[in-house]
Amino acid sequence: MRIGVRIKNQRLGVGRQLLDFMLAGYPKLSLEVSSDNEKAVGFYKKVGLELTEYFTTKDGVEFAKFSTPEEAEMSDGSTDSSCKFE
Repeated sequence: MRIGVRIKNQRLGVGRQLLDFMLAGYPKLSLEVSSDNEKAVGFYKKVGLELTEYFTTKDGVEFAKFSTPEEAEMSDGSTDSSCKFE
């Protein structure tokens, strides 16, 4: 599956809502993003996803792989692998 937020809709909370929606159905997920997409890499780090590896495709494109942490901390301090990231 490929997802994204149009530039005109970035920094409005759309990406956070989209990620929260995905985590509600799939509390443990991993995703890959082109490592030169600095906005996306920064966003995924900011919301608490863990950078697990970098890899290069046979076409020479470098990607960063992110995953949900084993125990994510919710905004109220409790832990739950299906939480919303803050």
